[in-house]
Amino acid sequence: FLVYQPKWNVRDDCLAGFEALLRWNHPQFGLVSPGEFIPIAEKTRSIIPLTLWVLEEVSNQSKLWQKRGFAQPISVNFSARMFELEDLAKQVQFILQKVGLDPCLLEIEITETMILEDVERVTAQLEKIRKLGVIISMDDFGSGYSSLNMLKDVAIDVLKIDLNFLRNSAQSERGQKILQATIRMAQSLDLPVIAEGVETREHVDFLLRSGCMFAQGYCYSKPVPIEEYERKVSESQIKSSKAKKQEHL
Repeated sequence: FLVYQPKWNVRDDCLAGFEALLRWNHPQFGLVSPGEFIPIAEKTRSIIPLTLWVLEEVSNQSKLWQKRGFAQPISVNFSARMFELEDLAKQVQFILQKVGLDPCLLEIEITETMILEDVERVTAQLEKIRKLGVIISMDDFGSGYSSLNMLKDVAIDVLKIDLNFLRNSAQSERGQKILQATIRMAQSLDLPVIAEGVETREHVDFLLRSGCMFAQGYCYSKPVPIEEYERKVSESQIKSSKAKKQEHL
């Protein structure tokens, strides 16, 4: 099943999207950590049909919200295994067309590590997916040694700063300057930056001072079942409706 974690616009203090995360409630062992079952799914290649299922579930959810006037992009994590599919872009396109979803409401998250496994093939497939109108996000930026090369060679739309990078940088003046320089560099490339692992108000204040507009982490919400957001969406729509009525009075 899926849980969703919000991405937050820290400057305007409003929702900016979601990340969908896979969970497994085993009939015998109960909730199994993704750290346990994802590596097995990778090894057995069952991660491919799992991810295609996630793509369709997320697309259906996004389409449902779009019909209700609540259009927010939802991101899905891709593993390196997905790029073994020669027709990956066609599979993504098929799901989008089947659901009737605007491609700009789907975001695919990749990491630089998976690109390094086969740079030419992965970048070519990403370009095909991006041409569909799907958002491409580089996750865990700052966790490897080839990050700058990735920015030069891979066409991406969003940069996600690694959570450890954020936590470690915020603790020292030198680290803060490196993080701020990273944010400015991304902005010069017209790349929105999302900081992961934002847990405290101090993190948020630091991001605001550094010019980082988006954040994700427990400071805003842990990943939760969709039902919790359904209630929030309904509440938001009720408030919006009341506000519009007030304007007409």
